[in-house]
Amino acid sequence: MRLGNMLRLPNSISGFIVDFLESTPPRVDGIVVKLPYADDARLRPLTKVQGFVFITGGPDPCVYFVHRHRLFEMPEVVWISDELLEDIEVRGEEVFLEGLRRLRKPAVIDAAERSLGGPGETLEIGSTFAYPLPWPWEMILDGKWGELGTRAWAMQGLIPDSVHKGLIPGTQEYFTGLRLFIQDMARKFSSRRVPFWVASGEISTAGHQRTVPLNGPHIVAPSNTVPVA
Repeated sequence: MRLGNMLRLPNSISGFIVDFLESTPPRVDGIVVKLPYADDARLRPLTKVQGFVFITGGPDPCVYFVHRHRLFEMPEVVWISDELLEDIEVRGEEVFLEGLRRLRKPAVIDAAERSLGGPGETLEIGSTFAYPLPWPWEMILDGKWGELGTRAWAMQGLIPDSVHKGLIPGTQEYFTGLRLFIQDMARKFSSRRVPFWVASGEISTAGHQRTVPLNGPHIVAPSNTVPVA
């Protein structure tokens, strides 16, 4: 739905308070989602998740996904690839949501799925992905990474931390357990320019509302979709 075709601009969409301003990048101000007005900008409310898609106007539109942050229950604006523009406008919401999940998946997780057994084993906890490895810690330390199709080896400290507690880099998820940083020498699988982890233990969301065990070594990496506001 084009903004210029609306008799009156909405002040809420899909449960979110919105405000349209001239020449402002999409952003969140408190609980209000502020969006740039243009006659040819478009809104696509979603029905299967609480959120909507906003497409800026102009000859080179950008696509944003507005949803409620899983951890903080606050609005979040996320820039997404314009590859998904045709999905939401032509193929429908289900195709769009599946495409969004594919874009979020870190390359190292995708490589592990293709090489080691498929996506059915992948865990998704908030902004963190985890994939179970078929090797014990002893083989991890020996650098068994050929199956992932790149040169990678453990960084300094070739033994896992005794017990690590803290946030997973690039996310709001909290980790407790053994972990080892892996430096991807070809930078093929680095996510958000940080090394990925091999870890076992448990991952919790904020407030420990949800805790997922990692039984045995898992590749752990943050999602590719980065909030912009």
